Amino acid sequence: MSGRGRRGKGGRGGKGGGKRRGGGKRGSGARATPAAEVRSRVLEALAESSQGPLKTKELARALDIPNHHYRDFRRLLDSMEKEGRVVRVRGRRYALTEKLDLVTGTLSVTRDGHGFIRPEDAGEDVYVPAHRLDTAMDGDRVVTRIERRPEGRNREGSVIRILERARETIVGILHRGRKVTYVSPLDTRLNQDVLIATDGDGGADEGDVVVVRVTSFGEGRVGPAGVVDEVLGPLTDPGVDVLAVAHGHGIALDFPRDVEEAAARAASAGREDPGPDRVDRTALLAFTIDPADAKDHDDALSIEDKGQGRVEVGVHIADVSHFVRPDTPVDIEASARGTSVYLVDRTISMLPTVLSNDVCSLNPQEEKFAVSAFITLDGEGRVVERRYERTIIECAYSLSYEEAQGVLDGSASIGNDVDKAIRLLDDTARRVRARRRARGSLDFDIPEAKVILDAEGEPIDIRKRERKESHRLIEDFMILANEVVANDLE
Repeated sequence: MSGRGRRGKGGRGGKGGGKRRGGGKRGSGARATPAAEVRSRVLEALAESSQGPLKTKELARALDIPNHHYRDFRRLLDSMEKEGRVVRVRGRRYALTEKLDLVTGTLSVTRDGHGFIRPEDAGEDVYVPAHRLDTAMDGDRVVTRIERRPEGRNREGSVIRILERARETIVGILHRGRKVTYVSPLDTRLNQDVLIATDGDGGADEGDVVVVRVTSFGEGRVGPAGVVDEVLGPLTDPGVDVLAVAHGHGIALDFPRDVEEAAARAASAGREDPGPDRVDRTALLAFTIDPADAKDHDDALSIEDKGQGRVEVGVHIADVSHFVRPDTPVDIEASARGTSVYLVDRTISMLPTVLSNDVCSLNPQEEKFAVSAFITLDGEGRVVERRYERTIIECAYSLSYEEAQGVLDGSASIGNDVDKAIRLLDDTARRVRARRRARGSLDFDIPEAKVILDAEGEPIDIRKRERKESHRLIEDFMILANEVVANDLE
């Protein structure tokens, strides 16, 4: 994008000098101006404007934007509006939000239909009554005009523009009225029914839970409309409630085909090429400790007695980065998902199964690639040495927390060598934990519930998860590894 046009040799009054206005070819030979500078000048021009909001052409003339960059300039203004830096009012005029007493932020809707705007400038929330929300929904990014400033209460406003929609789909229960078919959202923060076109019900029956793709968010008194994309089934069917929760939070259950194919290729290629610096540590006695129903095992431990009261603990993390390269389809999909999601009856993985449950899972009796931190501790639990390696390990066992706890309690045995290793790890973990607590660490021992399902997937009981020494053992060494790495990165 270009900025100010060049002046002629005669300066302001000379031939070819001065700023050109109107439809001429402004600054056809102008030097390029960085977009960041143009943005800054837009904000400056709007702040200094004595005419109030300015039209696009008025801003372009004020900033000497050449005609051949006018489209780029309009796109820049659109971008600034989406960012909340400026606001567009009637007649495609632009102004600064603060000059018009406007607030840009994210909308949170309460169960009774009223809203609160969390401002992006970290100011106090703005209360928006239900009748002033326009068509905005919970989670939308909006511009709000301040209407009142009640003493001792939140500012009160009206939504005047929706910059970004938080959702494209809504999960709800389909109903058939006398004249219309509609879906009532399961999310109580969405308090408007979605009208379904006659041929857009997806074959759903009355009372089915469905996923609706919104085709119109409505206008004025007209509510949203959409078509059924997926029928999940009656809410009383086992698993439908869990599916509804996943869809309601925008969690994709399946991976796109290109991502699955890319994952398969990455798994195959990664197996064949371990990389130049991989160290064979398969002789180590390593094992995982996880929940009994775990399908993926992403960390393992080993320990060696080095004599004189010292031990070397190996914390081994599955080397996912060896298989998932930056900016590949798998990496982009994983970044969008952010995390694996653990629901009552299933796990929705961040990575396709060929990676999460196979090549990137430290399954027993299989050689796997890992990133290993070897930490040497003295008899007081102090770190005296550490080193890092990309390794090949082979876990001897995949233990549950209950099995490891049985060894610690003396009520069970896995085998002499592994029993000894578990007890030595526990003794070392207690020393590490004591030193951490002496430094003032906090331990949030928050009760966690486990839902028990029958063979049909119906919940039959809710039990409190017990946090035992086998859990703390794993926690202590994961924290220790993070501390050591963080200190080395400082």
